[in-house]
Amino acid sequence: MATILRVVDVFIADRLVRSYPVSWTLLNEPIIEQDAVELAQQAMKVDGFSADQIKAARYVVRLR
Repeated sequence: MATILRVVDVFIADRLVRSYPVSWTLLNEPIIEQDAVELAQQAMKVDGFSADQIKAARYVVRLR
């Protein structure tokens, strides 16, 4: 079992609005960037971003 660490940079209208450090535990599944994006989107909801902002955002996943 491995812990995957990534940072998701969130851009709205070509402006960096937030960077989210995310991590998840990997059992036997392949690593895909969408997993990190989904965790960042959940954090954006908690931070008060609207559904429209989350949908319109561009996400860049990078190594932590």
